[in-house]
Amino acid sequence: MTVGASITPDADESARELTRALRAHIPFYFIKLGDAAVECINGYKSHTCDGELYTPELSEALLSTWDTLGKYSRDYGTRLFVGDWQSASFSGPNDKSRYSQEYARLMERVPTAVRLHFECLLLMRDTPELLDFYRAVRNSPKRKLLVGPSSWAPVAELLACNFLALPVMPRLLTIRKQLTYELLSQDFDILLYGAGMAGHVSVIDCWKQHPERTYINLGSALDPATSRGKTRRQQMEPNHARMFLDRLKPRVTPVFRDWCSAGHQKGQRGCALCEDL
Repeated sequence: MTVGASITPDADESARELTRALRAHIPFYFIKLGDAAVECINGYKSHTCDGELYTPELSEALLSTWDTLGKYSRDYGTRLFVGDWQSASFSGPNDKSRYSQEYARLMERVPTAVRLHFECLLLMRDTPELLDFYRAVRNSPKRKLLVGPSSWAPVAELLACNFLALPVMPRLLTIRKQLTYELLSQDFDILLYGAGMAGHVSVIDCWKQHPERTYINLGSALDPATSRGKTRRQQMEPNHARMFLDRLKPRVTPVFRDWCSAGHQKGQRGCALCEDL
């Protein structure tokens, strides 16, 4: 994969790239900034679908931490993957070009970034590559922490992760210090998170002190497999998403023994457990 490549790989190839890094135990950061973050950074007044408000403070914090990510990824030699917003699924014919100049300016601030598909980890397609990524997470011997809304707790267990519940609130940035402190107090090698726009700020605060760890921004990827349900048009239906992740569970192969619990071969006379009466 070429740094700064103009061609963004498709969703499955992007998932393969992240899976390879996970299995090779190569630390990396995968982050996505979507249209909400672009709008917030550029001073728009609105809110996300979860009700997180665009504020001047959040705009400044997002841009500052984005610059920090660009600078320190060069200094630390961290592999930085960015989910390319312009590769996302769009509803309208002109949506892809919306904010294209603003987004291009943001990407110029992270020159070492490798672009991957924006939706590469989203539960939106039933493919071996996507399932293999989540299998690599589950089977990794590394210490893992999932951060997200409380509804994600069952998925954390399925992915063999510890879990840190995060409130869904309009001004999440107001608890930046508390969240950063909480992350720094956790013992993990791999962090997976869906924590709103302000969550990036605390996670990058943590990354600055621990660049040897892996950080994976899931966004709303896991929502359809939880009680939150579909939060994006292109996501799987909830039942499909839950069945998809259930395939990560290890298969139990029944063992048929030819002796009973008393240690006798089946059918031995005189054994009440196995005698064929």
